[in-house]
Amino acid sequence: MLNDKSSEIMVFATAITLFSLAALSAGQTLSGPFDCAPAGNYNLCQNLWGRTSGVGSQSSTLVSTDGNAVSWTTNYTWANGPNAVKSYANVESTVAKGVQLQDVVSAPTTWSWTYETRSEGIRADVAYDIWTGVPPTGTPASANSSFEIMIWLSGVGGIQPVGSPVTTGISLAGHTWDLWRGPNSNWEVLSFVAKDGEIEDFNVDLNDFFVDYAELPIIDLAQARTNPEARAALAEQVRDAMTHQGFFYAINHGYTVEQMERIFNIANVPFEQVPLEEKKQYEGTMKVTGSYQGYKLREYWHIDGGVRDQIEIYNINRDVTKRGHPQTLRPFLPEIEAFARQNQYNVLHPILRLLALGLEIPEDTFVNMHNFSAAGETYVRFMKYYPRAQEDESKAKNVWLKGHTDFGTITILYSQPVAALQIQTHDGKWKWVKHIENALVINAGDAMEFLSGGFYRATIHRVVQPPPDQRQATRLGVFYFCMSDDDVKLSPAAAPAILDSPVLRRAGIKRRFEDKDAPTMEMWRKGRTAAYGQTDLKISQKTGEENVEEEVINGVVVKHYN
Repeated sequence: MLNDKSSEIMVFATAITLFSLAALSAGQTLSGPFDCAPAGNYNLCQNLWGRTSGVGSQSSTLVSTDGNAVSWTTNYTWANGPNAVKSYANVESTVAKGVQLQDVVSAPTTWSWTYETRSEGIRADVAYDIWTGVPPTGTPASANSSFEIMIWLSGVGGIQPVGSPVTTGISLAGHTWDLWRGPNSNWEVLSFVAKDGEIEDFNVDLNDFFVDYAELPIIDLAQARTNPEARAALAEQVRDAMTHQGFFYAINHGYTVEQMERIFNIANVPFEQVPLEEKKQYEGTMKVTGSYQGYKLREYWHIDGGVRDQIEIYNINRDVTKRGHPQTLRPFLPEIEAFARQNQYNVLHPILRLLALGLEIPEDTFVNMHNFSAAGETYVRFMKYYPRAQEDESKAKNVWLKGHTDFGTITILYSQPVAALQIQTHDGKWKWVKHIENALVINAGDAMEFLSGGFYRATIHRVVQPPPDQRQATRLGVFYFCMSDDDVKLSPAAAPAILDSPVLRRAGIKRRFEDKDAPTMEMWRKGRTAAYGQTDLKISQKTGEENVEEEVINGVVVKHYN
């Protein structure tokens, strides 16, 4: 429901393309306390809440309708009981009830309004009012709602939202807001209040206000370098994060903000300073060799609906001398190698030790499978996402990379401000991963799941079109994709200590294959690399997996999620 709460004579014009109702002719005036009548694609309604506490009246007149647009005026005059009468007019949608927020890709809206006359002492607000909760059953929205979300475009006369301020200076939808929160009866009210004055012309996507971020733990890696007691406590936190959310943030990893800015500047070099013809000379041979080294150019992967990707990647093995590089990138190779070593020794190895402690096995069990100089494909990745045409966004359902699991042991992502990464929760919902400055985003991949007997699950995640206010920006990613040594067999039998883990004895080992059939890291990475975005996927026949596609690699079913 979309409400304005106002005073005096106000003129409104609004258009919201998400909703539709049967349209009737314009020109009707409503004056009753709870009158409501069809108005184009909306219902125009009155609500004279608390009218018996004051003296006055309110009437609303429909001016015009045109497709998804409606225009009306409200004449509002009250005396006495200034804090008791909360009369308002609103346009509302009934079709929007019961819509799952995760299914709303876009909800564009335009609202223009003004005061034709404005008396001294006016007390009013102009706001969107959106109710969320269980599906309505015909009763008033408040009876079934968990949250009421208000977007205040104006507030005059000293009136305030329910509750108190919880955050100030939020930059959202091209404006700055203060966020208020407080209870009202059986539901919570969240109010975004315009901080930069009245907004009389508002043109946004309401979906901007419903970005659902995952609540991920923050792990302080500085604690991993302290005494055994502190490491043991940290290991419990990591174990809990990896077995519940599957992702966590890592802070105090050893790089300053300035060092990270430098790495992101270097990451842009292979995309912005290398001509296409030279890029082709260093293009990877993923499908032929299963090696993810060099460039993956745009439109190599098929995403969905005939749409190909708009993503460029440049991968550099931790041994930066393993292959040649574009001319303009060569001066930066010493810094890239130092970055790889920083990730290997100051991030990956401490995390692997914590994961081992979480299984109550010797700390270096997993570290011994991840040698910097051994044969393997652990690599630094620079990745740039370019905006797609709207037609392609529609065909691919706004998905840039389908839901998938990584195939290595650990993935290290350096947080950056353009939102696009989503993780799938245990109940199948997609939630955004928010940006934390100079933090790392950590998750486990297939190889760690196989080695840990299914205890540390590879987490399903995807990349989607960013929220509307970020869609014209290119998203630059910096990663360190970690894999065990190529000759490691990916099963708990890779190390006797894993099979003897007290934690796994209690939880049970969940195998995807028999130990004797386990692929090596080299086999698994080559199979996954060669197939990704190149094979014809099959629709899953499993009940409840209607939006899941499958392929088989090394005898293991690999799933992709839409």
